[in-house]
Amino acid sequence: MNIVIHYAWLGLLLGVVACIISAAVYPLVLRMARVWRVLDCSEERKLHCTPVPAMGGVVIFIGMFFTVALFFTFFPFDKYFVLLMTMMVLLLVGLWDDVKDISVWIRIVIETLVVVALIYYGGKKIELFGGVWGIGVLNCWWSWVISVLAGVGLMNAINLIDGVDGYSSAYIMGACFLFACVFYMCDMYGMGILSVVCIGAVFPFFLHNVFGFMTKMFRGNGGTLMIGTLIVGLTFSMLQSGSQCDAVLHVQYGMGLVSLGLSFLSIAVFDTLRVMFVRIIHKKSPFHPDKHYLHHIVYRLWFLAPWNSLCHSLLESDGGHCVVAELIAWG
Repeated sequence: MNIVIHYAWLGLLLGVVACIISAAVYPLVLRMARVWRVLDCSEERKLHCTPVPAMGGVVIFIGMFFTVALFFTFFPFDKYFVLLMTMMVLLLVGLWDDVKDISVWIRIVIETLVVVALIYYGGKKIELFGGVWGIGVLNCWWSWVISVLAGVGLMNAINLIDGVDGYSSAYIMGACFLFACVFYMCDMYGMGILSVVCIGAVFPFFLHNVFGFMTKMFRGNGGTLMIGTLIVGLTFSMLQSGSQCDAVLHVQYGMGLVSLGLSFLSIAVFDTLRVMFVRIIHKKSPFHPDKHYLHHIVYRLWFLAPWNSLCHSLLESDGGHCVVAELIAWG
């Protein structure tokens, strides 16, 4: 128990450091976005009326990367190097997309290659299927196929729910909090601390994005794809065969890891699938932009989108109930 408390305080400390770094670089990145004209311009499908700087993902990445680099003694840096590099690659691809508006198919090809690199060089992939359709452990071939499809799908799901100020950021912080609870329960302290560091790096951006008027900045495609890559890495780490999550949550507590992980991300995944299905029914491209996502509906109903997202991610997911309840019981 003492070691858990030690790593909990360490995670909190590193989260605060990431928060301070992100807050410190935010004004500089905001100025760069304005000078370089990296702006999210108003369109029919978007809710804002004036161009908004879109380099918030750079702020979050700097906060995370330099926190890990400064405290590499506590991180087996080689274990996280591939994940951080894949995050950086998609951050750059997203920035390219924000500036040049590249084809969605080119972006999907790059995302696929990034997931393949994460699997091959990072050693992270989905191997446990938790008894879904009677399948326990996936063989190597199916593990690769499902990991690539799930990885690319998750990246785009996280990207597509980013449409209302603070909604996606609050959702990500809630999901990372739940992942941190799981990893701390299972003695996977490095991944748990990385989840807390992400929360710390996102928090200053969230405050500016929601409450800032002159300092508002969007994450842009670069930020959403970068965070999506992190979520893929956390999910794959939880669903690896022989992981501590398998030994503790599945064997000891009898939890279904697939359903648990999916519950953390249910809003993003199922809302994206719903919207794409509706588009296909209406004979449109599944990537056709519109205002039919849950956050658009919430916005039209005059709810506070950021807090609504946070409540969804923390309270309304069955996985959230399970993790918090088990953590309290285990503590």
